[in-house]
Amino acid sequence: LKPLVRHQTVTDALLHSMQDEEIEGLRRSSGAAVSCDKYTMFDALPPVLVVQLKRFYIDADGRVAKDASPVTLETPLLIPESLVS
Repeated sequence: LKPLVRHQTVTDALLHSMQDEEIEGLRRSSGAAVSCDKYTMFDALPPVLVVQLKRFYIDADGRVAKDASPVTLETPLLIPESLVS
């Protein structure tokens, strides 16, 4: 299980959710292991961006729990250049 990461702002949550990830366990049809990375970016930003924060995690007992810690919405919301291709 990944540890719970609490975000203070919507920008923090976006940065965390769009981090590059290494995908493990992929194999070619020949059975050879394949190294693969996943990159998530905005191609272009829309005039209106709807963000839904799914703030759930697996607790120590294996149950789904909701993270009720506050998150600040900065206005205007500034999307870091690193998230836009």
